[in-house]
Amino acid sequence: MASILDYIKNTPQTFNQKPLNPIDALILCQATYLDLTVAPNFEQVAKLIKNGKQSLNKKEYVDFLLALGKSPRFCKVSWCALQQDFNPDEEIQFKALIFRISTDTYFIAYQGTTPTFTGWKESLNLSFKIEIPSQISALKYFQKIIHAYPGHYYLGGHSKGGNLAFYTALNAPAFHQG
Repeated sequence: MASILDYIKNTPQTFNQKPLNPIDALILCQATYLDLTVAPNFEQVAKLIKNGKQSLNKKEYVDFLLALGKSPRFCKVSWCALQQDFNPDEEIQFKALIFRISTDTYFIAYQGTTPTFTGWKESLNLSFKIEIPSQISALKYFQKIIHAYPGHYYLGGHSKGGNLAFYTALNAPAFHQG
């Protein structure tokens, strides 16, 4: 059975040649769990790893990052506008960033639950609260970003991050929902 690494290694088309698909979205959502503050794109992160200068990410992600750095599809994908908010008192664990996948196309990735008490409590709150703090943050983030970076947007996330993307899509102004 093929894996995500196989897909990364065997997909030579850039995003300009082949549009974003669900597997690409999965890969970008997984990347929200990594420390990407060390470089502007996957190619540069891979260079840092090869030179032994990138130790902020867990060892199990090294092959993933190296494959992304070599991939014609992902190597030039850049990111910006990282926003993180962790506040146990307000029961919020929020992280989002934008991946620029082509000239005017962006993917906003919302991180899912992290293995913290606050993260799990917030996820449990989804089962009975009408709104949680991360949902409000996700919508505000989207509204701020679309004005700062004009273009076409996709939204996604893993687990709770998927809920944040869905919440944002449902609650964004109608003219942005297309």
